[in-house]
Amino acid sequence: MKPPQFPVKGLKKITKRIFLCIVWAAVFFSDGILRTEEKHGSIINDVSWQSVLGGNVLCAPKRTSYGFAAVSEGKILSACTGNGTVIWRRRLNEEASPFYTVSKEDFIYLVSADGMNLYLYNPDGILLWQCRLIEKAVSPPLCGRDGRVFIAGKNSVSCYGTQGTKKWTISLPAAGSFNLTEMNDGSILYIQQEKKGEADTGKRISPYGEVLEDIVFKGELSVLSSAENTLIIGLKTGTAGFISVREAETKTVRSISPLANKAVPQTVISGKEEFCILYSDASLCSYDLKTGTLLWEAQNPQLKAGALQTEQHFYTVYENGAYHFAYTEKSGTYTVSYDSKSGKITGEKMLRTQKDARFPLITSSLYLIVCGGKWIVSGYDLKNKEHSGALQNLNPAKNIGSTTYNFKSENKRFYASSYERTADIAAALKQGDFGTKEYGYKRRIQSDLNDYRDEYAVLQKRSSVNTAAKINTLSLIERFETADFNYAVPLFLKNETEPALFAAALHCAGKLGYDPDGTMLEAIEHLYEAKKTSLGDAVLIELAESVYSLCRYMGRPAFIKRGKAILSDMLSLRTRDGTLQTRIREIMLRFIELEN
Repeated sequence: MKPPQFPVKGLKKITKRIFLCIVWAAVFFSDGILRTEEKHGSIINDVSWQSVLGGNVLCAPKRTSYGFAAVSEGKILSACTGNGTVIWRRRLNEEASPFYTVSKEDFIYLVSADGMNLYLYNPDGILLWQCRLIEKAVSPPLCGRDGRVFIAGKNSVSCYGTQGTKKWTISLPAAGSFNLTEMNDGSILYIQQEKKGEADTGKRISPYGEVLEDIVFKGELSVLSSAENTLIIGLKTGTAGFISVREAETKTVRSISPLANKAVPQTVISGKEEFCILYSDASLCSYDLKTGTLLWEAQNPQLKAGALQTEQHFYTVYENGAYHFAYTEKSGTYTVSYDSKSGKITGEKMLRTQKDARFPLITSSLYLIVCGGKWIVSGYDLKNKEHSGALQNLNPAKNIGSTTYNFKSENKRFYASSYERTADIAAALKQGDFGTKEYGYKRRIQSDLNDYRDEYAVLQKRSSVNTAAKINTLSLIERFETADFNYAVPLFLKNETEPALFAAALHCAGKLGYDPDGTMLEAIEHLYEAKKTSLGDAVLIELAESVYSLCRYMGRPAFIKRGKAILSDMLSLRTRDGTLQTRIREIMLRFIELEN
């Protein structure tokens, strides 16, 4: 059979139409590209990488030290590097809400979709604990300085320790629309719905659950942002300023006058020594963080729409000496970066992203992340090639002083616990809901540790005095669920000789788990290297269990590597009946499970 013949005349018409369509499309898209190039500069058509997360991303991803974490459909929590490599993927117990927070150590606090459950995942995605909230959460968790976490309900704020014990809950007037914010002294600012006239009001709360101060602002708030040793606020009148706690009272440190057109401060980006305010008229103003002096100002109309968007389409961050902005829309994603000191534009691009692109995020390695349909997350390299070699993703070691509170209160109720029995304090710490008594407990433990430290300094030799009292102190510390007394473990391991005290200190370290700067693990390593041949089997087993607990909690590859090295060496120790090696092999199997 011959193939069907088309009339030549009809074929010419079809060919002509197709040709006209191609020409029209070429002119249209060429014109669009030319206009975009003229307006925004360089164009990127190809993504640097794409990853599939097993479901569409449901809410804004969060930055981590290694890249980002994201919650997606199907109850999936994923962690990815800045170049899109999926590090791990975990199945959640239930659907998640948009309220989740990543701490400085990459722990993930996540609230369930119904707002009633709080989960803690370590940096390796292992679920450490979960607890039931007393009231539906209305904002993301706020990480404290010593491992505790705060969560706001509609009419309350609660605090939880590193193992999930509820330390306290206080009832409050209905919450406003701002998240919990940390003040410069470590206290918590809670913004209320209640207004005084047209001015917003709030309460300042101590880390131990005491309302310290009622605050009335000088107008309606438009933005709040924590910065180095201060809190930057913006008012809808156009005024901005710094507030800080000075002499136990919140005070205005300095004010920034409104712009001539009374534009409203919409977004604050804090840098190391300066900060930038994006106003509602698309003005950008950068100020010195100490003096409030205006460093530079600029106008960028492209950011005007972005400043009014939610985190679904707009993102800002300070990184590598620059303020970075990203704004997604159907036509693409606009990004721009300004040098924080000079105001010079260091990069400006219009990216061809998917029409449904949303949830932009800029990682510490300067990749723009956008989430689209079909489970895809795309990454775009924002680095200027001539400067890319100088960019670094640093994770400096943290000082233990930065993870604890140096907090004082004049409330006499805090001192009543000085006369309580150790057993009663231990029972209260275990049960939870001890409220402001925690401050008294902390003072008592601190006093005991100071006495022991003085004892070691006076004797200038290893001591085994007051063994029972020291074991009691360690039993309280292990229930405290903060990093306040992590230094006690190396204090005892270095200065004591009694096996019972070694065992108590090791048990305390394992119960605490939270070791952000690695001081406890390091002290245990030193003890093992110095005394591995003289420690009894019972202490060595306690040591191995402690090492495992610290490594499991912290979830860092460096921790796990060091922990496995200690246990591998233990297998070579000679013992009478092999009981030690049997227990060590059992613990090693648990390490293997952590890595799977």
